[in-house]
Parts: sequence; C-alpha cells; structure tokens
Amino acid sequence: PSTGVNSFASLDDYAKSFPEMGESCEWSKADIKEGMKVGEIFRDDGEFGRQIIQGPNSMKLSRVDKLSPTWQEGISQGTLPDYAIDGEDVHEVIKDGRLFEEVNSKL
Repeated sequence: PSTGVNSFASLDDYAKSFPEMGESCEWSKADIKEGMKVGEIFRDDGEFGRQIIQGPNSMKLSRVDKLSPTWQEGISQGTLPDYAIDGEDVHEVIKDGRLFEEVNSKL
C-alpha cells in the first residue's frame, strides 16, 4: 500500500516509482511514457547542467574552493551521498576545481 510519501535514494528509484505516481495522478499511459522519456534526458550531466543554467528557475552556480560549514557538516555526519561526487574523495574533487553548488537566486 502506498503511503503517499516517497523516498528516493537514486534516479533509478524515482524512475521505478514514476509510473505508479503518474497513475495516482490519473495520467494517461501515454503521458506516463512521455514523462519517463523526459526523465531519461536528465541522466546526462550536460543536459542537467544546461537546465540548471538556462532552465525556468534562475540558479546561481559557484565553484566550491573550500568546504563551507554546511559541506563539512554533511561530510562529518555522513549525509553527503556518494552519488553527489560519484564516490570520489571530496578534497580531490575540490582540488581539481570540479565541485560546484547551486543556490536559488533571490528575486
């Protein structure tokens, strides 16, 4: 039985639940199928990044040069999921200049 609350640890978890969520919203099978196709697009890092930068919600990306208290807390408490940095060492990712964070623009 569905509790109405879903928890997703990965995109695969979300994709597996998507048809059931669509049916509960009374979407047609065609709409659910189209939604699944759209979801696959975002598995590509380039497309995901393009949407963050050019999408409907204005976002600000900034490179992380040092660990802020928020990042430090996430790492020390083990709440930074491995997929957030592809299981790599966060310090190496920062050193290589490959860690970015996004912050919603203030309107």
